[in-house]
This record gives sequence, C-alpha cells and structure tokens, in this order.
Amino acid sequence: MYPIITFDEYISIALDATRVVGIYPEIKNPVFINQH
Repeated sequence: MYPIITFDEYISIALDATRVVGIYPEIKNPVFINQH
C-alpha cells in the first residue's frame, strides 16, 4: 500500500513543482456526515 502524505508534505511538493499547481482542500464536516 501507499502511505498517506500530510497536507504539509503536499504543499511542499506543490511548491517544488516546475508549474503552477492549485490546491483545493476539501474539509468534511463530521457532524453532517454522521447524521446521514
């Protein structure tokens, strides 16, 4: 299996890229998810 990288690691990879990389974090609301 592949390890899951942290958000800080992802930002570091994006900053080191030779092109413009957009980051679109998706934050899940656990209260909403648990109600459905």
